Amino acid sequence: MVADQGSVARIVQRKLLEARDTLIDRNLRNKLVNCPLKSGRARHVRVVDEVADETFRSLLGAKREFVFAAGRGIDEPRSDEAETDLASWIPPADDLGADGPARRHRDNALQTSLTAEGLQKRLTAIYYEAREVEEEQGVNVLYLALGFLKWFEDGRSEIERFAPLILLPVELTREGARDRFKLRIRDEDLFTNVSLRIWLAEQHSVELPELPDQDEWTPSQYFELVRASIRNTPRWEVLDGEILLSFFSFNKFMLWRDLDPRNWPAAEALLGHKVLRTLLAPAEESPTPEAPVIPHDERVDRVFKLSELMYVLDADSSQTTAIQTALAGRNLVIQGPPGTGKSQTIANIIASAIAQGKSVLFVAEKLAALQVVFERLKNVRLGHLCLELHSRKASKQQVLLQLKESLDAPTPPKVPSDLKSTLDRHATDLWAHSDRMHRALSPSGFTPFDIIGRICRLKDRNVALPDFRVRDIEKASREDLDRILKTCEDLQARLALSGVPAKHPWRDCEREPINPLDQQRLSQLTQQALRSLQGVVAAMKTLWPLVRPTPQADLASLPVSHLDRVSTALKIAARKPPIPTNVLCNNRWTSDLASLDCLVACARSLAEVQQTVDAVFVPAAWDQDWTGVRAEIAANGQSLFRVFRGAYRQALRTLRGAYRTFPPTYEDRVGSLDAIIEGARLRSELGERAAELRGELGSVIDALPTGWPQLEALATWLHSALAVEPGLSVRNPRLLDWSENPGEWAAKLMDLSATVQTATLAVTAFVRLKDKRLLEQEGRIDWTLGELVARTSGWTSGIERYNQWPPARDGMRWLHSISEGDFARHCYAGSVPASEIEDRVHLTAFEQLWHVAVTEDPELARADGALLTKTVQQFRDLDHKRIRAAADEVSKLHHDQKPTGTVGDMGVIRAELNKVRKHLPVRRLIEAAGQAIQQLKPAFLMSPLSVAQYLAPGKSSFDLLLIDEASQIRPADALGAVVRAKQMVVVGDAKQLPPTNFFNRLVADEDEASSFGEIEAGEDVSAPLGAMESILSLCDATFSSREMLAWHYRSQHPGLIAVSNRNFYDSKLLLPPSVISERAADGLGVMFHRTPVGGYERGRGATNVIEADIVADAVCRFARENPDKTLGVGTFSVAQRDVIRDRIDARRRDNPELEPFFSTNKLNPFFVKNLESIQGDERDVIFISVGYGRDKDGRLTQNFGPINSNGGERRLNVLISRARERCEVFSPLSADDIDVSSRKPGTVALREFLQYAEKGYFDVPTQTEKTFDSDFEESVAVFLRSRGLTVHPQVGMAGFYIDLGIIDPAKPSRYLLGVECDGATYHSSRSARDRDRLRQEILESRGWTIHRIWSTDWFHRRQQEENKLLDAVTKASNLPARRPPPAQPRAPVQPMPAPRQRGTVPESPKAGSPYEEANFRVRSNKAPHESSVAEVADAMYRIVEIEGPIHHEEACRRLASVWGQDRAGNRIRDAGQRALASLQAKGSCTAAEGFWTIHPPPQITVRNRSDAESSSLRRAEYLPPAEIRAAALEVLLENGRVRRDDLVVEIARRFGFQRTGEDLRAVIDAALQNFIGNGATCDENGYFKTASEGSKA
Repeated sequence: MVADQGSVARIVQRKLLEARDTLIDRNLRNKLVNCPLKSGRARHVRVVDEVADETFRSLLGAKREFVFAAGRGIDEPRSDEAETDLASWIPPADDLGADGPARRHRDNALQTSLTAEGLQKRLTAIYYEAREVEEEQGVNVLYLALGFLKWFEDGRSEIERFAPLILLPVELTREGARDRFKLRIRDEDLFTNVSLRIWLAEQHSVELPELPDQDEWTPSQYFELVRASIRNTPRWEVLDGEILLSFFSFNKFMLWRDLDPRNWPAAEALLGHKVLRTLLAPAEESPTPEAPVIPHDERVDRVFKLSELMYVLDADSSQTTAIQTALAGRNLVIQGPPGTGKSQTIANIIASAIAQGKSVLFVAEKLAALQVVFERLKNVRLGHLCLELHSRKASKQQVLLQLKESLDAPTPPKVPSDLKSTLDRHATDLWAHSDRMHRALSPSGFTPFDIIGRICRLKDRNVALPDFRVRDIEKASREDLDRILKTCEDLQARLALSGVPAKHPWRDCEREPINPLDQQRLSQLTQQALRSLQGVVAAMKTLWPLVRPTPQADLASLPVSHLDRVSTALKIAARKPPIPTNVLCNNRWTSDLASLDCLVACARSLAEVQQTVDAVFVPAAWDQDWTGVRAEIAANGQSLFRVFRGAYRQALRTLRGAYRTFPPTYEDRVGSLDAIIEGARLRSELGERAAELRGELGSVIDALPTGWPQLEALATWLHSALAVEPGLSVRNPRLLDWSENPGEWAAKLMDLSATVQTATLAVTAFVRLKDKRLLEQEGRIDWTLGELVARTSGWTSGIERYNQWPPARDGMRWLHSISEGDFARHCYAGSVPASEIEDRVHLTAFEQLWHVAVTEDPELARADGALLTKTVQQFRDLDHKRIRAAADEVSKLHHDQKPTGTVGDMGVIRAELNKVRKHLPVRRLIEAAGQAIQQLKPAFLMSPLSVAQYLAPGKSSFDLLLIDEASQIRPADALGAVVRAKQMVVVGDAKQLPPTNFFNRLVADEDEASSFGEIEAGEDVSAPLGAMESILSLCDATFSSREMLAWHYRSQHPGLIAVSNRNFYDSKLLLPPSVISERAADGLGVMFHRTPVGGYERGRGATNVIEADIVADAVCRFARENPDKTLGVGTFSVAQRDVIRDRIDARRRDNPELEPFFSTNKLNPFFVKNLESIQGDERDVIFISVGYGRDKDGRLTQNFGPINSNGGERRLNVLISRARERCEVFSPLSADDIDVSSRKPGTVALREFLQYAEKGYFDVPTQTEKTFDSDFEESVAVFLRSRGLTVHPQVGMAGFYIDLGIIDPAKPSRYLLGVECDGATYHSSRSARDRDRLRQEILESRGWTIHRIWSTDWFHRRQQEENKLLDAVTKASNLPARRPPPAQPRAPVQPMPAPRQRGTVPESPKAGSPYEEANFRVRSNKAPHESSVAEVADAMYRIVEIEGPIHHEEACRRLASVWGQDRAGNRIRDAGQRALASLQAKGSCTAAEGFWTIHPPPQITVRNRSDAESSSLRRAEYLPPAEIRAAALEVLLENGRVRRDDLVVEIARRFGFQRTGEDLRAVIDAALQNFIGNGATCDENGYFKTASEGSKA
């Protein structure tokens, strides 16, 4: 249920009040109220015997530097820090002055009561503490207090209280460790001791006077004012001789005052602030979750093109997501673990927001966080857009110099017009290749990259080229293909056991596996079959030599089906005719038995004809030729005139002599003649045939023709014998001449064959043996006797093998069903080894899938790695250019809109720049000219304190608030910045330091333990606003948008962040792998130095001096050996920090040549810090001094300072994640010494860190245990290993892997070459920038040499790519070992130049562009009023087009001018009015407020009329109101906020008027009045602002 608005407002007000109450100390711990002036242990230096007025004049007026003098007149110092008895100290007589201040009061030495050694030690501590506070909190807390108020709590109290009256902001400096400390004033405003003022007013009703607001005043004058205010308070007095150098802080009071609704112009502006209400309102009012701007599973490039990103620095995809979410106007929490580029992201957000025309307030408590963002923007030429309002940068001189820098900024170069489109095109092309290679084919789901890798991997195993197809593989899903390959694998395993299918004893059997009882039955059947077969074999051994076709013929090759033919052959042999064996066995009959058949037929026919002829003719008739007789008889035998033919009569006479009895009829005579003629022919034929076969038949032929039955019997028998040939031979002389009876053997063999058939059929029926071979569609099994013997023997001996066959049989049938071609038959026969089945099917299937892929996308076959490499390189170059151009684009957008005027806000700014002295305080300057300052400097860089200090409530508003290191800022400290912005983005890390009380000890003079109130008690830092310890946790609980930066950039070796990543970030960080394959080598990684045991001193000191000396020596050694690298030392305690710092200082004094290394004039100077103040710092190398350990008695307590407290693991996380290249741990403890039974997270993490540092106890390798990510990578690795190289797959950890790492043979601790492919890692990148540029650049920055292989090249041009890869290995091995580039020497910070002197800032007003008058000529013989309306309208349109907006009277004057008329009379004016009306009716022109423009109206341009020919243009009433408003907008945009009178003057000047008369002022005022609410606002003080700026305010 949503609370009503009233209750929400009350809740916001209550929580705001609670937050304010946490900001101010209303107790005596506040040093501004109760300063331990006389304490000998306080962190201060008490100055003695000095005059406040002289000190004030020298420091503040003359800007002199002071040194400190040790105590005088003391013979023997009592201790290092002992103070002399001030009462006993007497100045020397010659130092006393009679007429003025003594010489000692006018010199540059401040007297102290400390001994020389004590003074040096005290000043050293103050020097370092002041620096550290300013670095960490962005505020100076070191002041020289002049004069003290001594007061008492009440009339009865005897305890003296002291409160400082005048506080001069100062700083301690020194050139080197051997030099004296110097004190100088800081260029900061002076403040009244407001804490004391409030305390006195609330507790004692005493009104402490404000510091004088005049140029010349003295402390003594102020002291008198204070004395006057306390004159009625007994015992209170002003100690005007007391001077103290100490730490004081106003920051909490300023924050407290800033959140007072009474200080805001309207309470609603504070209490009704939208973001503030979101943070403080009840949970019911929390915003509903919004859809992410870039979904985490979506490509960045699909949502935003690279050309659309206005980034001035590199940004990975996680940063891009965060940036774009911020730019979308979301209130956002960005979690940025160590080294993930928070400052880089912030800089990009700032630049991009400025490009959108937004103003940005960037807040961070730590000075380094502000500086690093500014340096990043400065390095890309955008520093002039930023106003640094923190620490030293907030001085008046510095602020003015920064404003001058913006005013003097040159015009940025123009961005190339085609850069963006070319960049997008290259990104699109690269995505196209990636998508093409990783587009899953349907339905298999395999990508072309998968297919290429699989084929390459199979070819590496020398799999035979495919010569068959896998049926319907194009329709198979991935699961289907997996099943196919799994079935092939199973089949291979089956066949490995069963052997070649064609040789299996139970091949072709169809029965399923049988049980043991059936096996026993089968055994009996096979034994019986074998016995019967053995009988046949025995008989055949006798018979085979008799019937085999050739001497070489083998009995085993005799088909079993031919056993019947053997019996038949024996029977035929038994029936042989009584003809000589040589005739029977003659080989001619094998090929020419037909000649014998013809002979037999001829003889049989001749015998029949001869019997007929012999019955009619006499024997002598056979010797005569009857052909002619037969012709005569046949022709004339029936003629009536035959008797008259002599030839006939002669023929008849011849015929009569040959007949036994003359035939009575004509037919008989012709028939008999035909018979004898046929007989003569047959006799001739028989003679020829007999002559031909006489050699084969011998004497058998002599019985012809009457002996033809014997030859016929021979022919019949030969036919029978040849019928069983050629498989058998009956016509074997051994058989035909065999002494035994073949017929009896035939009967015997028939009986044996029947027995075998019966027994064999019993076996085959039992196992369902098919009569067709497996995989054959046609043809029957025709076993030979040898096969049957072997099969039967195999059956008998292989009963237990039967159950192997059914699975093998089914597998072979399945293989046949899924393959096209003879592959399955070859597998069955064993010509394809069973071990190759899966690989061959695998290769064939993927080749077919490749064809499918190429068919669907022919570009796959045309992909060229050389072109891709070129495109990648061009993309990288273009991307770099785009980022550089983005900075110019941002600068150009700002340059085009920055104010350049000389009145209003800009007048204030220019006046301040021209001053030599007496500049406005920064807060007043921003109040007076804030809008113009924000336009000049759209990004303010501030600390929470400086926001309250320099931005008056309700006077400055920003579009976007950015807070860095938000985990360290309490909600109350940040609320003042929150209410000054419309949108809020917090950046931080919930796993790093929470807000700490650590620095409060300085201004409260507490020791270390009290500053960690939670250390002993185990309590965490107090959490205002309920349970919210920081502004980060508060926003995380209330904002709906959250992003996390994931790429870790800082650590050159993943071991430097591995412990943190594993313990605190759930291994979500992407850690680029190191080129070093070990935990530490080549100056990278984590190293452990065991320091001597027993050096820890327990108690209040809690130091380890032995370890401190070791660390100090290591620091000095590092300074000598690595002067160009950066170094920091982190400690677990302040005490250990101080002792290490002292030891280093002592060595610096002894070794002055090391001073350049320790110079503070660097961007990243050397430091010694404890874990409470090290967040935000990073250095090339970090030394960590644990310090804690066993004391001299061997006793070890499990107290490790802040690590033991709640949140101790967060402090450790910060400490151990600061190094870029190397972390060296110095500790007397090992991991085994730490007791983790308490399970405190900090202690557990410390133990693990020490384990890794010392032993690498838990595995954080660069070589992972991951296998190859793809078959393609494995193929490349196989090749490399075949060349003797050691290759590690997936080198890296935590989500950032190199596909292959090649170990350097000469140095096995490092990688020689990284090989990247275009596989899943390549394709999974969320942006082209990640994939094609950032990834490789990051790796190369860490020393990697990267060689990319495009899979299509490896596939199509394998030999060429192998040679390239080997060349890359050779080249890398010849290069010197690459190291990440060392940290470059930091340039010293240059002093800012002095401000420009008076008169050097140009003050000329900006005039409008010259007024262009219509000067064309109308060629007409008629006057305008005589011409047609259309003709006049054409001329009038041109006039309005050139001069619009133009008054109608002026338009008519111009009409007369272009027509060549001297004046515009009434008739010409009427013609002009008619023409304008016609144009308006047509929609060509339009009128507003009496002024005409063409339609649609063009953009209004402000025009200078000073040089116009038409004098009437300079009349006030002819100034278009729209043009006046345009001029006003220009002035406001250039000057920010401008008073009304100044605005009128500036507008008049833009029109070219040198003076502003009453009529002109009235016209401009009227236009401005209409401008209010329609583009501008005007406040109660008469200040005009643009409407957008007014809404911000």
